[in-house]
Amino acid sequence: MKNFLPYVYKSDSEILEFYEVGPKLTCLSIIVSGDPTGGCLNVRQEHTHFFSFNGKEGGHYHTSTTPEEIEYEGYFNLASKYFRIDNANLLKWIKPNL
Repeated sequence: MKNFLPYVYKSDSEILEFYEVGPKLTCLSIIVSGDPTGGCLNVRQEHTHFFSFNGKEGGHYHTSTTPEEIEYEGYFNLASKYFRIDNANLLKWIKPNL
C-alpha cells in the first residue's frame, strides 16, 4: 500500500498495489450488514486480511484474479457486538476544492 494520501481518495487504484499470491492462505474476514451508527464508525461491509503458511506472504484481500479457478472454504460466526478502535478523524483527510 502506498503512503496515506492527505485527502480522501476517489478510487482504490490511487492507494493500493495488487499482487498474485500463492495458494494455501489463511484469511481472517469480517462481514457486516451495515454501520449500526448510520455512518459514524466508517465501517467496511467486508474486510479480509490474509497470511500464507510459509510466512512469506500477507496483506489485504480485495478480489480474485482467477474467479473461475479459485475455491474458498469459510467458517463464520455471528457477533452480538461491534467495536471500532481508533476511528480516523476524517476531517484531516478531506482534500480541499473537490
